[in-house]
Amino acid sequence: MRAPVLQLDNVGRRIEGRPLFSGITLTIHAGERVAIMGQSGLGKTTLLHLAAGMDVPDEGSVTLCARPISSLPEPERTQWRARHIGLVFQDFNLIDSLTVSENIELPLWLNHQRHRQKRVAAMADALDIGALLDRLPSALSGGEKQRVAIARALVHEPAVVLADEPTGSLDEDNAQKVLALFDQVTQSTQAAVLLVTHNPQAAATCERLTHLQHGTLVDGPLR
Repeated sequence: MRAPVLQLDNVGRRIEGRPLFSGITLTIHAGERVAIMGQSGLGKTTLLHLAAGMDVPDEGSVTLCARPISSLPEPERTQWRARHIGLVFQDFNLIDSLTVSENIELPLWLNHQRHRQKRVAAMADALDIGALLDRLPSALSGGEKQRVAIARALVHEPAVVLADEPTGSLDEDNAQKVLALFDQVTQSTQAAVLLVTHNPQAAATCERLTHLQHGTLVDGPLR
């Protein structure tokens, strides 16, 4: 029986006093891949931020790796997130003053992990960005930035990968490589993946599919 690593229990969020969603309950186990689909503007990215502890719900709770993070002070949430979560942002969130290598290395540095350069090189090669390691983000295309962001999210082998449209800036070939890498990560490290996407092909790589609609999550068929 796989252990639960991310649990959302009756989570709700209001924006300017109006409910965005409520009663969201979702449990994701080690090695499991779950996709969330839904129309734009319904709160999928907000839900991902709550799962990461970047924001706190107005109601309900979020538990990450057996720790209720939604009730923790911000510094403790940040530390726990850095240790256990890999985040792929829709807008990349690369640090412009750092090279590609330094951006990828950042989670390893924050977690005081060893053999950082070796791990950075291996992850960069897996995503075909090994030749870009000395460049700054300003010299990259959108697709290259996306692959750097994905490498940064995976390099420290987190327990949970939270990905917001991770294939949105990629061509079909690179999208397939990224999805295959997600599959490889979950197989080798038993990381859980929560994927927000509009891409049916990306959703089809997951074991479970759920739709955010009418302010709640509704399970749906993968095909």
